[in-house]
Amino acid sequence: MTRRNRFTRGIGLASATALTATMMLYCPAVAAQEAESTKSPAQTIGIDDIVVTAQKKSRLERAQDVPLPITALGPAQLDNAKFRSLADLAISAPGVSLSENGGQRGVAAFNFRGLGINSTSPSTEPAVGVFVDGVYLGTSYGVVLDTFDLEGVEILRGPQGTLQGRNVTGGAVLIRTRRPGTEFAIKGKASIETGPEYNLAGSVEDAFIGDALRVKVAGYYKKDEGWFHNPTLGRDMGRSKTWFVRPTILIEPDKSFNQTFIFERGRTRGDGPTFQRMGRNEEVGARGFENLQDEPGYTRIDWESATSETNVSVGFGNGVITNIFGYRAVKHDGLSDYDGGVGAIYNNYVYLNQNQYSDELRYAGTFGKLDLTVGAFWFTQNYLYLENRQLLNAAINRVSGGKINQSSYALFAQGEYHLSDKLSLIVGGRYSDDKKRAELYLLPAAGNVSTCNFASHTCTGSVPPIYRDRHEWDSFSPKVSVTWRPAQDVLLYGTIANGVRNGGYNVRSNANAASLPGVVPVIPANTQPVADPLYNDESLWSYEVGFKSDLFDRKLRWNGSIFYNDTKNLQRDTVQPTPFGTQAVLANATDADIYGFESEVMVAPIRGLRLNATVSYTEVDYKNVKFDLSGDGVINQVDYKLSPPRAAKWSYSIGATANHEFAGGSSLSANVNFAYRGRAPASDDNRYFITTRRLLTANLTYALPDERFSLSVYGRNLLNDDNEGFAIDAGAALGYVLRPLEEGRSIGVEARFSL
Repeated sequence: MTRRNRFTRGIGLASATALTATMMLYCPAVAAQEAESTKSPAQTIGIDDIVVTAQKKSRLERAQDVPLPITALGPAQLDNAKFRSLADLAISAPGVSLSENGGQRGVAAFNFRGLGINSTSPSTEPAVGVFVDGVYLGTSYGVVLDTFDLEGVEILRGPQGTLQGRNVTGGAVLIRTRRPGTEFAIKGKASIETGPEYNLAGSVEDAFIGDALRVKVAGYYKKDEGWFHNPTLGRDMGRSKTWFVRPTILIEPDKSFNQTFIFERGRTRGDGPTFQRMGRNEEVGARGFENLQDEPGYTRIDWESATSETNVSVGFGNGVITNIFGYRAVKHDGLSDYDGGVGAIYNNYVYLNQNQYSDELRYAGTFGKLDLTVGAFWFTQNYLYLENRQLLNAAINRVSGGKINQSSYALFAQGEYHLSDKLSLIVGGRYSDDKKRAELYLLPAAGNVSTCNFASHTCTGSVPPIYRDRHEWDSFSPKVSVTWRPAQDVLLYGTIANGVRNGGYNVRSNANAASLPGVVPVIPANTQPVADPLYNDESLWSYEVGFKSDLFDRKLRWNGSIFYNDTKNLQRDTVQPTPFGTQAVLANATDADIYGFESEVMVAPIRGLRLNATVSYTEVDYKNVKFDLSGDGVINQVDYKLSPPRAAKWSYSIGATANHEFAGGSSLSANVNFAYRGRAPASDDNRYFITTRRLLTANLTYALPDERFSLSVYGRNLLNDDNEGFAIDAGAALGYVLRPLEEGRSIGVEARFSL
């Protein structure tokens, strides 16, 4: 059976299942903003509306009215997941993986619809953009960090280039922190779970000068004693301490103006990643949680941010002018035991110092039948990245890295014209210009002296030569969408959209690159020369049709979509084995066809009960392969049959939430959810695979009247699934493969209060 026949069969299977089942969804029932419905599931039978900000209009919209595949999670859903970081959402939406990389703690390796990254290199641009309070996070470092006190999370699938910019070809994650209320309030929570792991978090807020000035301070602290037992070290691995504080100030003298300031400062200290050493012919995910490494490593992350959001209502088009300014800095210093066992075979030190500034100014208004959003965006960031590879008890000690300076600006517009009460046309576009300047300190070949000193984070000297270059990319990302509403609670849509993933420079380039100016190639045996550090934009055209519906008096919500992406110059950050560890090659390796379908359903059969499920299928076919992805020295059919890392074909979830309110006003709620993600490649050469992922979570909560106090018992990964991670091939000379580990079964108790 061909891939396309399997795809057609899969569509038929999904459609038939969705039409006959009543338990097919994962779809949140709580709004992503304060304007959500105040009714609890125990008080209503129908499914509540969800409001989102995805289209940046002058007003909030129901998610069911937005022609995009969106999964929005409000406070209730985040609480059921015992959410602390985006990785806790794991595979909570169809076609989505929100995993930590594993090679360094706190680094994202998100994958939407087969598009994502599998590297800890900061020069690897994400395919899934993350935005916190409207501010784009410019690097994958510091993305999977603990957070608290959120209004909601919106997960947008498919390219979002017109309104969100570059590096959102797979999709975007929008996070919004909670704004201060109009009354004095103290909120807090405390928990203890397997490890043991201790968590304390709370907030204090009040209003002054009437309600014109509102202030809130949120704080968070976590101490993890380590989940993994390590007999080599005689202690548990995975230790960490994390804290942050987030003051928020909201100024709103009247309904026509509001100004919000958000500040955050935090830090994490702990062990490095936990690894497992395997033979080169073993399958990833086959050996449980065994950990024998003799070097715990370390992780030191410091971050700070400042955000200013201004909203001014204007009479012109009954619109709103919004300005969002953001600053963020992340410093990451880490040591990873890249042999995962006894003996100082391979220790890898990493240092990143990144800071960014951005500003978005936009106007959104309504002119008769036209909803219009126009804006301008500016972004700049710079970072220093250094990596120190110590092999064979530091007999080989090589330091490399680079400095990247980036500046970007964009102009964008999107309009929705309502041709009639049932038919609408959306047209938009975004012009972007990006400049990058690189100074690269190349990874020394055998016999060369390193240019850099890792301890002092400085680079001098000229052996190997320092690579310097600058480049500019510009692009235009259009979008056209047609929506049709054949019935009041049914929406059909078709969309054609373009997305672009930014080009750049590989900060992990080796000194044996034949194309580097002034560099004499020194090519170790059994390896191939590295491509030029410069790589170019990746782009795609996406074609999607979908539907959203609320049926049977809003007791059934069924959403679904079918998509096809024509992807050009797909960026792949491959790891090539060498006698001296590995070398990273970042190149526009191939074109690809990516296609699939997704479906979400929620059922509310009786008062206080919600049943939910999702299903998704994604297929990736390489075409016009330009790079030897298999590593066998030639480009042939072997390369064409490969798939990108972390791109699972099938995923699904199924769950239920039940609520019962007692006569005195107290309540008992229970939530259970099972999620499955299929086998996926762990490396670009598809030699290693991440085996299937099966996650079972549950939560039981008793709450006093008005939810002033609640007590929860919860479990994560109750099946003790050990199949997460990816493969690091340390090369034929070292003879092993490294597998990062994630925690297994965890049981916890949490108490919450609100005064």
